[in-house]
Amino acid sequence: MSRDGGLLTLVDESTAGPGADVLRAVLTERGRVVNFYRMMANSPAIARPVFELVWALWHDTHLDRADVELIILRVARTTGSEYEWVSHAPLARAAGVTDDQLRALSDQADPRTDPAFEDRQRAMLTVVDEVTTGIVSPAASVTGFTDAFSEAERVEIMTIAGLYRGIAAMLRSFDVPLDDAGPER
Repeated sequence: MSRDGGLLTLVDESTAGPGADVLRAVLTERGRVVNFYRMMANSPAIARPVFELVWALWHDTHLDRADVELIILRVARTTGSEYEWVSHAPLARAAGVTDDQLRALSDQADPRTDPAFEDRQRAMLTVVDEVTTGIVSPAASVTGFTDAFSEAERVEIMTIAGLYRGIAAMLRSFDVPLDDAGPER
């Protein structure tokens, strides 16, 4: 798949080459190749560990899957990444994120005060906002955060927020188009 006028070509898994080989492995493992993977496949050496990290953050953390999706969606809205929002809103619903929570995130409501979120989620989303915007966490939000989450969960939250902030920057900078059908699994 090629994009005229874009900053890069999205790798096609039906072609030859190392990037396509990575995508075929993703297709076998996950059943679908999305444009984020096609973008990353331009650098197979980077794509493989990034895909493994994303997979681990989705499936092997101490966090509830709904919390993972809340983090990703908050980063998507804070960074203006339509691709991340469109890709993850259905996944968030499937993970148990409520319509009220999706509305609050979509409207960029203040997580510290929005009634759609539990106290634990408020603490998490406040820190995610601070990580995403580059503001150092004030003592008050860190205290609520440390009280609500284990050390492993705190590392996972920060890793997800930081990684998806970087992914959002790449998706927007490369103007990666939305995927044609359904969310990734």
